[in-house]
Amino acid sequence: MKDVSHILSQVADLFGQKARENTLNKCFGKHLGEIELILNSCRGKEKILDVGGGSGINLLCLKRINNELELNLIDNFDEYTEENPSGPAAHILQLLENSGIIVEKQDFSNFKLPYKSEYFDIVTGWDVIEHF
Repeated sequence: MKDVSHILSQVADLFGQKARENTLNKCFGKHLGEIELILNSCRGKEKILDVGGGSGINLLCLKRINNELELNLIDNFDEYTEENPSGPAAHILQLLENSGIIVEKQDFSNFKLPYKSEYFDIVTGWDVIEHF
């Protein structure tokens, strides 16, 4: 398995200094644990959905680790402005698109997700459960 901490550091660099500091100083263990939990559930070509995945740090790391995964993210991106440590939504969306991550930009809280039932092998929602 590739060194996840090194990959997380590389991905943090994509977002600029402010986001890098936040990711590596405040959230490093959180992301590292989440990524490793997902990897432990993977066998090869899983389809993964991150509900409320925001900046997509976990998925960007997973893409670098296993390019065969189909990675999907759904979020409304409303909180991603110039003031957000991760930066504006346009920058984040460009990073995700450039990495081949499929993004659905919408509010997911209405529970009418645009996916077929049982399509995904793994679904995460690390940062949204507290909103329900």
